[in-house]
Amino acid sequence: LKVMSKMGISTYQSYCGAQIFDAIGLKTDFVQKYFTGTATLIEGVELEEIAAETVSRHADGFGNDPVLRNSLEVGGEYMFRMRGEAHIWSPDAVATLQHAVRQGSWETFRDYSAQIDSETARAQSIRGLFKIRFAEETGRK
Repeated sequence: LKVMSKMGISTYQSYCGAQIFDAIGLKTDFVQKYFTGTATLIEGVELEEIAAETVSRHADGFGNDPVLRNSLEVGGEYMFRMRGEAHIWSPDAVATLQHAVRQGSWETFRDYSAQIDSETARAQSIRGLFKIRFAEETGRK
């Protein structure tokens, strides 16, 4: 509403149908059908292309897996979700840590450490942004 008032529109009702914009990059037939009376100088896409792009972007965002298509998001910030955002504590990393602890294996723990270190660098967490140099590497004792 603040932007509309700067354009001289005092109420929302006076904005509806004001046609104070031009359509750029849309076919003339599309504009005449869906934005009647709006000017369009530069031709572009029509309804079929807009629909195809919308379906493509939806598939990129939500996937086409039929098993997941009708399931609801569990919610929450920290639990791993197939379609959720990536976290440093992935199921593989947690499983590797559990194996290292149960077996008392230093080698498995190093594998876990390598997984976490690569994830922190990829996720650009504060820990991943540090380059730790040990005294021996710098020539100090």
